[in-house]
Amino acid sequence: MLKKLFALLFLLIPIVLTSGCGAKKYTEYDYGCFDTVTAFTAASVSKEEFDVYKELVFSELKRYDALFDIYAHHDGYFNLYDLNHRTDPSKPAETDPEIAELLTLCKEAYVLTEGKVNCAMGALLSLWHEAREMKVLPDADKLSGSALSGNIDDLVIEGNTVRFLNNSMTVDVGASAKGFACQKIAERLKEEGCKAFVLSMGGNVVTCGTNNGKPWKVGVQSSSGNSLLTVLESSDEAIVTSGGYNRFVEIDGKTYHHIIDPDTLYPCDKMKSVTVVASSSAYADVLSTYFFQLDTDRALETAEKLGVMIIIEDNSGNILYSKGFAN
Repeated sequence: MLKKLFALLFLLIPIVLTSGCGAKKYTEYDYGCFDTVTAFTAASVSKEEFDVYKELVFSELKRYDALFDIYAHHDGYFNLYDLNHRTDPSKPAETDPEIAELLTLCKEAYVLTEGKVNCAMGALLSLWHEAREMKVLPDADKLSGSALSGNIDDLVIEGNTVRFLNNSMTVDVGASAKGFACQKIAERLKEEGCKAFVLSMGGNVVTCGTNNGKPWKVGVQSSSGNSLLTVLESSDEAIVTSGGYNRFVEIDGKTYHHIIDPDTLYPCDKMKSVTVVASSSAYADVLSTYFFQLDTDRALETAEKLGVMIIIEDNSGNILYSKGFAN
């Protein structure tokens, strides 16, 4: 398990270097929330200040992990698992405001990504989750049947109440929850006065301010895991990587990863990884899943239209950069 968690951490690697005598910088880790490793580093703070910020980060991390969990109930929460497992999904359920906010973001993401990122296809994604756990391919007829319950219009949000118009529908927020939580925690840190930090949740990184006067450095891992594709200098932005090389199963000699194309109902194979640089972690998280499902040329073109920068590792191992990168 720890080997898997560390692999997820190193999708994006905050490279924290000492800069200058007397520079104060501290780092702390969490192992397991959102099924990954979270690293929090703050610069130009005292140990006492860091401990306060650290407590905020990891208490909020655990809260979001419980709130957005689709696999288990957590005492003290009405979470997404509970929302998915109601006796009558058509009845409005009062949810936490941030569940309603996240699901609203998911509905917007569906439009933005032309249906490629669809939180309503939880039934389909559940079949693939079981396939990875059991190492057996899902039945093709069951995949087709589950896709029928993935109509995003059947997800109705009114204020903080949520209901499903299709009783077979469930939601899966795997393409957005981590980015949403990372962004929210970063915003809280800023509100509390933390002016220089990097928050890394597996393949999601948010940077704020500088590393004692210099940009934070974030390494983008290659799909092989043996090297870095590049090192980005980053301040006040989000960097998110999506790839199929850390969550997968091999069945009959073929690899099946976790990013499912709703058009084919099977894992997509357009590229090895894509890294998105944007102003928002929630936005970048959604877009990384979207771009991963596109042909490389279209992904690069779409990134330019949307005003974000991306790095692609294609299936031949070539590294492609969108416009906007200096080098």
